[in-house]
Amino acid sequence: MEQNEQKKMLQELEGSDREIGRKMGWLVSTVAIGLAFFHLYVAGFGLPGIGSRTFLVVHLMLGIILAFLIFPIKKGLSQKTIPWYDLLLAAASLAMGIYLINRQTAEAIMSARPTAVDLIIGAIFVVIVIEATRRVVGLPLVIIAGVFIGYFFLGQFMPGDFYHNRGDFSRFVYEIVYRSNGIFGTPIYASAQFVFIFILFGAILESTGAGKMFIDLAIRGFGKFKGGPAKASVVASGMMGSISGSSTANAVTTGTFTIPLMKKVGFPPHVAGGIEVAASSSGQFLPPVMGAAAFIMVEFTG
Repeated sequence: MEQNEQKKMLQELEGSDREIGRKMGWLVSTVAIGLAFFHLYVAGFGLPGIGSRTFLVVHLMLGIILAFLIFPIKKGLSQKTIPWYDLLLAAASLAMGIYLINRQTAEAIMSARPTAVDLIIGAIFVVIVIEATRRVVGLPLVIIAGVFIGYFFLGQFMPGDFYHNRGDFSRFVYEIVYRSNGIFGTPIYASAQFVFIFILFGAILESTGAGKMFIDLAIRGFGKFKGGPAKASVVASGMMGSISGSSTANAVTTGTFTIPLMKKVGFPPHVAGGIEVAASSSGQFLPPVMGAAAFIMVEFTG
């Protein structure tokens, strides 16, 4: 019963409320396993015959397909199966990924003169990436992206140092989709090259029971001290963070046990929640460093 409640909490926080049937479950599992084996192959044998650009496109394409298959169009919308429009979006993501792979060495792309079809496909791809981001991460990140997209097109109306006159639709799509300055830039490279393998490793450890072992060990070691549940929360979140790069999953996994314990010994609810969130957010930076943010910072700063 406890495991079912924990799973339900994790689904709510991660945004997925679908109870997918067996047939659709096979579809989702096939895509996820294919994504995992693809990254394991690249991690073991490199990119012979694949190319770094193709690697990034496949990584993002399969990730977007999973986002549309797993996350409903609206959080809290309980669905027993995957609706037709999400299957259509997943198929469109696959088709556009194949198109981008085939067009990466085309003369029009290499010479920075994309065709009308390139621009249309690129624009639709940008919209699909934004929609997948909204479903998985939420609206705030979409708003931030929208502000910067708006700045690109409205720069000629901005004052002082914010002024620029480069807001051309063709240039926007070309830079964002077909070059390494936008979607296929440093963050997606860090995600594909490093983060995914670490997260996959952490997921294997969690599914085999290593996560619960860390929680039990922390409570056994620090539960007897003054403020013990809070100390156990910090230690358990740190150890969980060493195998999981997700702060949300960390808070749900360890917080399910530590927050009620902290409240039971007298911690105010907001303090107990704050301790758990702070510990879970910082846990992703414990060695071997599973947090995606760390890899992205390293890629940006060199």
